[in-house]
Amino acid sequence: MHVPRPPVGPPVVFARIDRDEVTVGDETHAFTFLTYHLVFRSSGLSHGLPAWQRGLADVIADADDWHQLDHYTAVTLALAGDGGPPVAMTLQQHNYMRTYVFGEDVALPADGRVEVDVALGSNELYPHDPAPRRHRAAAFMTPDTLPYLVEGGEAPAMAAEDLTHGATEIDYRLQPLAPADAFYSFKGWLGERRWLPGRDGPPGAAYNTLPTLKPLGRQLVAFYWRDGDAEYVALASRMTENWRTGADPATLDRLGERFVVAWRCQEPPVQVAACEQAGTVTQ
Repeated sequence: MHVPRPPVGPPVVFARIDRDEVTVGDETHAFTFLTYHLVFRSSGLSHGLPAWQRGLADVIADADDWHQLDHYTAVTLALAGDGGPPVAMTLQQHNYMRTYVFGEDVALPADGRVEVDVALGSNELYPHDPAPRRHRAAAFMTPDTLPYLVEGGEAPAMAAEDLTHGATEIDYRLQPLAPADAFYSFKGWLGERRWLPGRDGPPGAAYNTLPTLKPLGRQLVAFYWRDGDAEYVALASRMTENWRTGADPATLDRLGERFVVAWRCQEPPVQVAACEQAGTVTQ
């Protein structure tokens, strides 16, 4: 069980650098990945849960302390080539992720400092918005939850909304960790074992997804979608039907192609007609 000590100095964000590639057809694209892990002493349930569900959870356990040492809250920036400009960011949200392309889904600030918001209660990460926002969320990405997550369909069981209001900027200290550090590789539980499923402390941060989706280049493309993206629902449903074996090569190729088109359509000179045909920009 984690016994917290009084905080000393600013919060710490753990950081690492990796390199991986995305191959689409005959083209191979190299990326440098900068990953920032935010670790919370405890995380609760989404504040967007219906009141009756949150009240029931509070009867069973503490809805504001659902599990300890939540580190499945990471920001991964994808830089073009060997440290080029940021082209996208992937945010860990619950037990899945989402990739946002700079220039299409979110703006890259002029000073290059990417901004994210921490959801109330659940501590999940979303692109910054100074106004209050509601975000569709689910415990896992499955064929049952995908229509809700992506298209806004009827909310299934184990789904809710995360609430954000990015009003206060938090200072932190960056602490680089080697990829072999126990923070990433520990196979036990970082935090208290609890009898209710889903309330245990997590293992090391490297266990954030199944081995078939561990390569960062694959995560970058596999979790890229736009709101209302019916094609992604179909592709990701095939991808998530059997997480342990992974999607078929054709599905992964199409996911990669979609990401590369969206990324390239933000680089000058933009071929607007081609990008509109691919469904990635509306100008």
